[in-house]
Amino acid sequence: MELENLAKIEAALGVTGLKSIQGDASTRQYFRCNQGIVMYDIGEGSAQRRAKFVDVSNRLRDAQFCAPKIQTHINELGLILMDDLGGKNLGQAPIDANFKLALDEMLRFDDVNHEGLVHYSSEIYSEELSRLGKFYLKPFDIEDDDILQIAAPYFEELSNAAARFVHVDYHAENLMLCEDGRLGIIDFQDARFGHPLYDLASFVDDIRVDVGEKRAEALTEFAFERLNFKDDDMWLHVLSAQRLLKIIGIFARLVGEGRMGYDQLIPRCFELLQKRLIHPELKEWREWFYDVVPQFDDIILTKLKGEQ
Repeated sequence: MELENLAKIEAALGVTGLKSIQGDASTRQYFRCNQGIVMYDIGEGSAQRRAKFVDVSNRLRDAQFCAPKIQTHINELGLILMDDLGGKNLGQAPIDANFKLALDEMLRFDDVNHEGLVHYSSEIYSEELSRLGKFYLKPFDIEDDDILQIAAPYFEELSNAAARFVHVDYHAENLMLCEDGRLGIIDFQDARFGHPLYDLASFVDDIRVDVGEKRAEALTEFAFERLNFKDDDMWLHVLSAQRLLKIIGIFARLVGEGRMGYDQLIPRCFELLQKRLIHPELKEWREWFYDVVPQFDDIILTKLKGEQ
């Protein structure tokens, strides 16, 4: 962003010392200033996104979670000024005690009011899965959406299961280690209500931070016990597989748009996905995946970038 625009933001919000900080996969921009964190989000649908952000922040805070308090927001300028939860996330201090704290907080999501949030329906699961075909397979002229028919019965059962608040992107880089010892939760604007295992899948199959196989197993076992799930972990595999296939499609789109760094994350998605597809109940998913989806390599990357 140009310095002139930064000066306008400072003047509009009455803040000083704006400095850009790393954002997320969206087009939103974030700045740290002497008064907190500024989120800049403008363009089509941005007013609705900001309203959702404020709403979910209030829901989390009402349930005694540590989410950034909204200080002020100016819709016409696309600006939100919120509390700064610090610059250290779980990925920068990946020790067992911090992961246990994060899991404990996630298991309290039943306390968050989910009334009025979008339900994670079978249609949404399918639409998200379709992004694999739209963005990862399309450059290779592969038109095979059989996975949508294969997955449809699973998604129908997921959407009919008991539901609760779902963060959607509950992973290490969105969990801040605050100075007072609490866990701060950010990047929650896509929250829905849906299956209790969705956030666990996001947490233990973190794309950016390697949770570790033994730690992931221990966290999963503890979560299953607290959530009163039986030994059958099929739904965790299904939710993780759906999420990883979706993300491969999203990252492929971002690579095609010239966004930096996402090509380096795609191999991790494949690695995690292959482990989830081993589950015997996902035999059809696994066969489709290995028959249809090109394994990521330098040739695939070149194609996704549109360089040939």
